[in-house]
Amino acid sequence: MRAPTFQRRRTVDMFRIEGEWIKGGSGAEKQTVELVAGFTDHGYIASGNWFGMVKDYDTVHPFVLTDDGYCRYAGNRSQTRYFSIVSRPVKVGEIFELTWEDAKDLHHYQIIKVARLNVLAEAPDAEPLPASSTAASEGDNIRQPEIFIKTTLVERTGRPEAFKATVESLIQSGNVVATGKNGIEHVFATNGRFSHWFDTVRPPKAD
Repeated sequence: MRAPTFQRRRTVDMFRIEGEWIKGGSGAEKQTVELVAGFTDHGYIASGNWFGMVKDYDTVHPFVLTDDGYCRYAGNRSQTRYFSIVSRPVKVGEIFELTWEDAKDLHHYQIIKVARLNVLAEAPDAEPLPASSTAASEGDNIRQPEIFIKTTLVERTGRPEAFKATVESLIQSGNVVATGKNGIEHVFATNGRFSHWFDTVRPPKAD
């Protein structure tokens, strides 16, 4: 068996971005948007695939934000929704547009919070995970987690299958996803392991 290798790459600071709907369409007054993403030195969304969601009352619409600003909803590559948040630096007070079904269905969200999220010590992704980590203890060749998702969000989501498909799409794209209550408890680099864990938290409904 080949020994794990770790490619050194520049560390990206992670942030949770929160925005609230201010105009566009109808019946969306209570909508909010959240995005967990890396930032460049100049405050732009860094290159990568990032986890986000639109909250509409108790309903969560998860998506993956790609490099070109398109949102892939529920892991579906055919969706063409566009989020202009990739077009300029992100800061509190900025307004970004999210296009839904077509160019006429445009919603504006104002950024109300940008919080730094790094949950690991300042170290490059090239360093291996601790032996206590779920995936690392099984000998996987993986990087430090790039995305952290709170277990409470998994427990409460109103659309578990869409949520699951979205995170699986992130993993399929090469991202390493960590979960836990207040810190990293599980690390997933393969869909199979994540799916098994997810089904223990949100077991599928019986037909």
